[in-house]
Amino acid sequence: MKSGSIFVGLAAVLWGTDTLARYPLTKFFDPLFIVWLEHLAGLLLILPLVIWKHKNEIFKLKLKEVFAIIIFGIGGAAIANIFYTTSLKFSGTAVSILIVKLQPLFVLWSAFLFLGEKPTKNFFPWGIVAIIAAILLSFPELDFDFKSKGAQDHIKGVLYAFLAMAIWGFSTVAGKYFLYRHSASVTTLWRYLAATLSLGVVYFLINKGNATPWGLVFSAHTLPYLLYLASIAGVVAMGIYYKGLKLIPASKATFVELIYPLTAVILNVFILNAELSSVQVIAAALLFISLLLIIIPKSNP
Repeated sequence: MKSGSIFVGLAAVLWGTDTLARYPLTKFFDPLFIVWLEHLAGLLLILPLVIWKHKNEIFKLKLKEVFAIIIFGIGGAAIANIFYTTSLKFSGTAVSILIVKLQPLFVLWSAFLFLGEKPTKNFFPWGIVAIIAAILLSFPELDFDFKSKGAQDHIKGVLYAFLAMAIWGFSTVAGKYFLYRHSASVTTLWRYLAATLSLGVVYFLINKGNATPWGLVFSAHTLPYLLYLASIAGVVAMGIYYKGLKLIPASKATFVELIYPLTAVILNVFILNAELSSVQVIAAALLFISLLLIIIPKSNP
């Protein structure tokens, strides 16, 4: 149980470095192309390993497990990533990252509904506090007039981040269900395979007749970011995460993931010079505290 939390925490730290590579790429590529390319590269990295070690397990799937793949592969890896990458363009890095961390609320609900995992007794009061904190984080001035173009862009970013958060929450539960009978490596492979195929179809349908910018992909300005996004912050982190998720409940794993925004915000403030207002700092602290207080009773005897 303890080792599972360590694996999930390590994966969260690696995810926290994601935006340092993803955000610069939004200046060169469309979000859809970025997400497809990172999954294609990740698939090429993990495929030989899984075929070598787990080839007999790959296609032993039940119908419900196929549905789980659709949720965490097409939904979590593909659609949610597009929404999240798009949110970065509209609302910036820090706000998008922190909004996504309302995910535990969705995981607790869906894990209870589909896996029978019971939420802690003080979930509802602190859950309400977390939602209020998220609203303050997104709208520190409590200004809900979105008539100006800048404000409209901001609300788009917030909405995209919320959609990504919800889908990722359901994906955690679907991944936990799939891990009941399968290894972390096979789960990671199916996630990347489903995402790569679905994203590839959508990308080439949308960009039919337009040249794919392969020259820019392999340029010194973008290739290091893409490789890091696909490997360390991508397939490696996901494999470690599933290894941990296999050992602990989804409702616990989602709170261990809070290490992710903490890492990401620290890196974005000091490296990308992202700024948070005083209200946003307080709201972020309140969000972290409220979410942590949801899980504290579970760690007590």
